[in-house]
Amino acid sequence: PHGNRRRPLHRGGQFFCFWDDQEEAARELAAERGYDLGACYAYSDSSTDIPLLDTVGNPFAVNPDRLLRKVAAERNWPVLTFSRPVTLRSRIPQSTTVAVALGVGVGAVAAAGATWYGIRRRKRENRTVQTPQKRP
Repeated sequence: PHGNRRRPLHRGGQFFCFWDDQEEAARELAAERGYDLGACYAYSDSSTDIPLLDTVGNPFAVNPDRLLRKVAAERNWPVLTFSRPVTLRSRIPQSTTVAVALGVGVGAVAAAGATWYGIRRRKRENRTVQTPQKRP
């Protein structure tokens, strides 16, 4: 077995596999479910997926990296280029950003409160020390 082997993921009828065993995993899945790989489609933007793209009858390079673009041209694979690709950052839920901002805000308020409390306490201690004692 390869050192980078990862278990394939199956979610909602979609198949996800990472690292260097994609081709083998695709063949196993096709055999298990009776898929004709020659009639299957695969889409990728990364040269790391070339073995998987080689496995199917309809490979597509989508906004490919340099090496995948070169290989796609050599093998006459269709190349899809989107002028406005979706960035990973835009796919991160905004609730995460709101939660981080809220956490920073709460932390700032807590720090301000602790500072205020410390200053007030120090002033009280100074007043206590400066109070003259009564003479008998």
